[in-house]
Amino acid sequence: MLGDGDKIVGTQISGLGLEISLRHLGFGLIREKVGATNVAARMKKENVKLGGENCGHIFLNSYCSDGIGVAIELLNILNRIKKDKLKERLDILNHSIE
Repeated sequence: MLGDGDKIVGTQISGLGLEISLRHLGFGLIREKVGATNVAARMKKENVKLGGENCGHIFLNSYCSDGIGVAIELLNILNRIKKDKLKERLDILNHSIE
């Protein structure tokens, strides 16, 4: 679903910590006006596969924002990632949080 250099759509009030963590993980952040419709529309316009709002609302492919659907898709993604690569990315994330 996501690869190095891909972008994620957040909102204008997304924290700098998110942007830095995403950068360390190899992703870019596109900031959009607050609001589910704004985030989803920007995802569609930019052909971005993942987006979200500070409230925890997560979008996959600009259409799926159902919590159970998102959880299942994230589990599928984690299952496809090679364990070494996943460990490397989690180590980077943990380091950026410290």
